[in-house]
Amino acid sequence: MKIAFLINNAYGIGGTIRATANLSRALAGRHEVEVVSVHRVADEPELAFDGR
Repeated sequence: MKIAFLINNAYGIGGTIRATANLSRALAGRHEVEVVSVHRVADEPELAFDGR
């Protein structure tokens, strides 16, 4: 299954970003997951996303 998360800003630290990162990592083992950030305010996100 393809799953996409659309969030405003994936480059900070906060509850929404942490929950999205954790959920996307958990789902990446069995699904095709993509996280899309509307705004980019840094070169690298503060939290690690699964790179699969």
